[in-house]
Amino acid sequence: MVLNHSNHFRNGDYEKLDLSMKFLHDKRRQLRRKLRSLTEEHTFNGGQQEVRALYGANVLGTENVLVFACAAKIKPIHYISTDAVFPHGKRDCQEEDNLLEYHDKLSDGYAQSKWVTCQASESEKANWNPQDFTLLMLQACAKIGMAPDVDWKMEMTPVNFAAKVIIQLTQNLMLAVSKTFHIINTKPLQSRWVFEWMIAHGYQVEIVPFDKWREKILADAEKNESDGHTDNHLQRLVLSYVKDAAFFTSMSTYRIDNLLHVLDTLGMTYPYTDSHLLHTYFSQLSKRRVIVRAQRRRLMSDARPLEGRVAIVTGASSGIGKATAISLARAGVKVAMAARRVDMMKEIQDQITLEGGVAIPVKTDVTKRDEVKELVHHTELTLGPVDILVNCAGVMYYTMMKNLHEDEWERQIDINCKGVTHCIGGVLDGMLKCKKGHIINISSNAGKLGFAGLAVYSGTKFFVEGLSQALRKEVCDSGVRVTCIQPGDVRTELLVHTTDAEAKSAYDGSESCKILEPEDVAKAVVYAISQPEYVGVNEILIEPRQAPA
Repeated sequence: MVLNHSNHFRNGDYEKLDLSMKFLHDKRRQLRRKLRSLTEEHTFNGGQQEVRALYGANVLGTENVLVFACAAKIKPIHYISTDAVFPHGKRDCQEEDNLLEYHDKLSDGYAQSKWVTCQASESEKANWNPQDFTLLMLQACAKIGMAPDVDWKMEMTPVNFAAKVIIQLTQNLMLAVSKTFHIINTKPLQSRWVFEWMIAHGYQVEIVPFDKWREKILADAEKNESDGHTDNHLQRLVLSYVKDAAFFTSMSTYRIDNLLHVLDTLGMTYPYTDSHLLHTYFSQLSKRRVIVRAQRRRLMSDARPLEGRVAIVTGASSGIGKATAISLARAGVKVAMAARRVDMMKEIQDQITLEGGVAIPVKTDVTKRDEVKELVHHTELTLGPVDILVNCAGVMYYTMMKNLHEDEWERQIDINCKGVTHCIGGVLDGMLKCKKGHIINISSNAGKLGFAGLAVYSGTKFFVEGLSQALRKEVCDSGVRVTCIQPGDVRTELLVHTTDAEAKSAYDGSESCKILEPEDVAKAVVYAISQPEYVGVNEILIEPRQAPA
């Protein structure tokens, strides 16, 4: 939404007005020709009646308002336009931009009619423009059970907020006079996050490649037409404009410097979209049958003792992390899987989905604090507040200290130590505010006893043990629990990464007996989480029976 404020007309301004009116008349004639062409080609969304409505309301109506403002007592004008006055794909549209440069680059009648002369939803009851593109997308995705896997920044601005800003500006003319304001969300959500939110909250939606989604949309439109239903606004848009995924990636971006300055002066803040606002939108829209929810079918008959919980599991692409994500999902937990190998996590997600569970893959390098913060934000927005953190990400190298495999030492310290602290730092504040939560650190029996050939690895696990013990004492009265799971040898990828052949030959005993499976450790995780809130399972040492430390 673009809000433009003119000065009061003063003596001497009428010459400028005459020029403006002449220019408006010229553009009106051009618009008539363009709208007639669009109507004949059937490329505009609707027929001649809608085209006339656009012209009358957006062009002729604006002209009449300008004339009225100059008649008798001079009146200020507050003009509500649209972000469509900028051409599709323009980056960093500024409030001070000269729109005269863009009139010949606008491709549809609505934008042109508004140029000559918003995407918005209401944040309490979710009243929404029924022909808004975002709403049409959400309706269609819920209906056909598919959403496109595209890089789309989904912008939503509550109309009641926009209305409040407009009212405040009309009552504080000195803040607004001769200025333009972009009332546009500059922190839009990734569309995938919104689709993941839908999946996590019971909508039967599969995220698929764009071409597959578009094919389904057009096939659905064809079926509707054969059934006598012709109200297919989105399908016409897809057919005419949304021809490839680049449509979504080339959305315009905007600056809102003027608006932010005024909001600060008025003591207002922008209502950026969060999980609570999404819940309001979807619950209200579903209640009114604007969006129809197709419930996800559950195939599992087992009890789900942890239903409704939300967990982050790191190192989830394989080994203990993979087994833990699956086990938690089977127990009813909504799981954010964090790792660097997204393709492997998507395969796990497919398995969990087939079993009726909920999981999302989030590409994350736990050694990078900003990526961990983004992981937590992503999880909270799509799944809800984080109840459970399982720090599974880790590496282990057999190495003789004398052989100086220093890069491997450093990598173990970065992932096994810094990765754990980054993840704890990402979730702890939220858990303390909610007065509940469970942090589970996958340590090792090497965190209780130093093993030759694993000196640095043992050191990192001693760090995890010490950190966990101290943290447990700090938060024991806050509702947050801290558990260390201490496995012995487990059949995972950790055992194949060693490059120090001398150390592996001398100290690796994993082939000497039947060692643990990842699922054995995952069961211990679920056990610890499933205990009553007043029970603290501080440590679980789990080793191969034939190889006690």
